[in-house]
Amino acid sequence: MKPFANRGMKLPINLIAETAKRGKVLQKKGLDIISLNQGQPDFPTPEHIVYAAYNAARNGYTKYVPNHGIPELRKAVAEKLFNINKITYDPTDILITNGGALGVYLTNMALVESGTEVIAFEPYFGTYATSVTLAQGKFVTVPMQIKNGQFCISPDLLEQAITPNTKLIILNSPSNPTGSILTQEELEAVADIVLRHDLWVLSDEVYESIIYNSNKHISIASISKELVERTIIINSFSKSYSMTGWRLGYIASKNPQLIKIMSDIYHLSARCATSFVQYAGLAALTGPQDALYTMVAEYERRRDFVVEKLSEIRGFNCTKPKGSFYVFVDVSDYNMDSISFCNRLLEEAKVAVTPGKYFGKNCDKHLRLSFASSMQLLEEGIYRIKKTVESWL
Repeated sequence: MKPFANRGMKLPINLIAETAKRGKVLQKKGLDIISLNQGQPDFPTPEHIVYAAYNAARNGYTKYVPNHGIPELRKAVAEKLFNINKITYDPTDILITNGGALGVYLTNMALVESGTEVIAFEPYFGTYATSVTLAQGKFVTVPMQIKNGQFCISPDLLEQAITPNTKLIILNSPSNPTGSILTQEELEAVADIVLRHDLWVLSDEVYESIIYNSNKHISIASISKELVERTIIINSFSKSYSMTGWRLGYIASKNPQLIKIMSDIYHLSARCATSFVQYAGLAALTGPQDALYTMVAEYERRRDFVVEKLSEIRGFNCTKPKGSFYVFVDVSDYNMDSISFCNRLLEEAKVAVTPGKYFGKNCDKHLRLSFASSMQLLEEGIYRIKKTVESWL
């Protein structure tokens, strides 16, 4: 048998998948594993969204649809971006995708080539590194700093990381894994750097609807007309509407050439998002938002509980997330790397969380815990964690 082609690249390990896999192995052995490692909302998809998909399928919408997406959904996305994000897009600026992760992949495949440098702020969502590596680019990280109990950007460190080969900056707000939200001041500082260095911005806004208290999500594309021309917005229906398995998202870009390139790559890989699922997405955007508000209120209740209880565990330190449904915990007092820590936690406490190393090499003394699970599981999971880890110190 001929060997596989050598692409000359080593892909980062998906530690979320690895910990989930280890947990499932133990579950098959009959062990009671509590999974707090995945961003998987425990809420059902709202009924009106399910019915929309069902009715579309019953009405024959089970064939190919335009590669860019059905016109009704593209129009609804453009209207949402105008009404919610205060950015003007035409439906032709929208590309409907099979989830937000595909949007990240298409962006990198369209913009990145061998030698191209892409900057992300660390901690970062691990998919960014993998996608850049697949495009044979160089993934560069800039560490975030903690000020007033929150992760924030240092414009000076970003400026220092830019070279003649830099082409793209990735932003993620609200952040996975930290739950931090970029402020107007931070975004304006990044915008200034982007324009001065003639760069692109990929703005991952998947968690924009999951925000707590009086905090507000701001898209960098809304900063100025010049910025919207240089920004690729990535978003998804997965988290806001508990539609992770439906695989539906979108890209927004004012650059028709870029949309054309991404569309061509998309056609070769996945062709189009599932037809009747797109009608579900249409119902999500244009229908009642009550379920979304209910979910966010419950996430906020869980966040407050999780942060309070984790802070009571000796050697655990965490910032309080302003958005998303993750808490990023510093466990450096335990003097273990994150993979060893999480594997031991899984074996002894029977609780699965995500090693910090997935979010950057400088995060190897952290873990990410998802509070997208039920309060009952969170209570039991944190009880097990506390009981187990405090015996290690």
